[in-house]
Amino acid sequence: MSYSAELIKEFGSLDSAPRLLVEIVLSDPSARTLKLAFARVGVSGTGYHGAIEDADAIEEPGRFLAQGYQPCSWSFTLLDVWLPGPPTTETASALLAQYRFRGAAVTVKQWDAKLAEATASIMYLGEINGYEVTFGRIT
Repeated sequence: MSYSAELIKEFGSLDSAPRLLVEIVLSDPSARTLKLAFARVGVSGTGYHGAIEDADAIEEPGRFLAQGYQPCSWSFTLLDVWLPGPPTTETASALLAQYRFRGAAVTVKQWDAKLAEATASIMYLGEINGYEVTFGRIT
């Protein structure tokens, strides 16, 4: 048995790899939640739209078990694609013009596609403190 065949036997098919799910909660001027992933995926009846192109590792400064507040950081690249959802379907860049992204809450979850229900584990909770728009991408 090959190494990859052993991995598939142990952990399931390659299609059931953990998936990154991102939720951005916008509140100004009105409430709207963007549910994003690398590819479109449905989790417990909730659709996550394939709009993420790239995501960096979560950066954790400081020493192991250090005392005091040590914030983490995480960045990702959002494609300027159509994002369906109430109240209207808009492109990401149109939403940037309409909503206040700076300060919006961000939740990053990891979901194992082998599980039927959305028992995603939260990997990161934070807020957007800045963004940059270049060539159809928002970073």
